[in-house]
Amino acid sequence: MMKWVLAIVFMSCGSAAFAAPQTMVMSISGMHCGADPHIVRKALADLPGVADVQILLDDGKAIVSFDNAKVTVEQMLTASGAAGYPAHVGK
Repeated sequence: MMKWVLAIVFMSCGSAAFAAPQTMVMSISGMHCGADPHIVRKALADLPGVADVQILLDDGKAIVSFDNAKVTVEQMLTASGAAGYPAHVGK
């Protein structure tokens, strides 16, 4: 009986419930002063599915940990651009 219950729970959750966390490096244009990273961080962190945002001001990069079942790379790039800091996937 327990095997059936576990099988039903597993199937009802679907694979999205078990999505692996992803990490992406974004190259961000236009960050020049100490306030810029806070604006970019907030724009990204406000998206559902974004777990962590680290900003490297001197490198012009953001390292974003996210759940790809809840947020897409395109949504994150768009959020950064909408905040005034165009971004692209970069290393």
